[in-house]
Amino acid sequence: MKRIVFVIVVMVGVYACISKDDNEARSIKLNDKANNIYMRIGIPTNSNDSVLIGDALMLLDSAIQLDSLNKSAYVNKMNILTSTKEYGQAISVIRSLQLLDSHNYYYFFLEGCALYKSEDSKKAFDKFTISLNKFDSKYANTTSENIIIRRAVLIAFLQGKESAIEYVKSSLDSSNELNLNVFIESVLESFEIESFIDNSIFTRSEQLK
Repeated sequence: MKRIVFVIVVMVGVYACISKDDNEARSIKLNDKANNIYMRIGIPTNSNDSVLIGDALMLLDSAIQLDSLNKSAYVNKMNILTSTKEYGQAISVIRSLQLLDSHNYYYFFLEGCALYKSEDSKKAFDKFTISLNKFDSKYANTTSENIIIRRAVLIAFLQGKESAIEYVKSSLDSSNELNLNVFIESVLESFEIESFIDNSIFTRSEQLK
């Protein structure tokens, strides 16, 4: 009798693992299918495009239902919602990402951007502040060129481009001087929050920053 119970328990465990792996694989396929639609359509310009984008959102909802840890599905859903200016719904998706990874500064930055586009600048700047604090906590002892650039963008959002430029200049050395000066000239000197969000943030955000 004990042997039979043991075999049943093992079989249930194996089935559960197979089922979990199957759900994850199906979730990935649905996410990829939805992303392909979005990459092809982009911002809908007619009723047919809108239907297809709606289909993509349903595919992503199904992907998330199958695997609630599929970050790519959340990110792709957020990309679609921000492209169609559904910022309230996008914020809900971003907060789901924050629950999955509360240490990721970029998810709080994204929420700040969505709030800013929703014309709630006070809450937006609160999120930008949280984002910078999380960034500094994670990269406190890192001074690479890439980290300097990312921190400068956060400073530009919170304190303005002049403060960001001053920060970058204070970080210059012989190894990064050329690229950082290009960054100052090409990005920071003409920095404006609204256009930066539209052109650099809500244009198919990456999963991880």
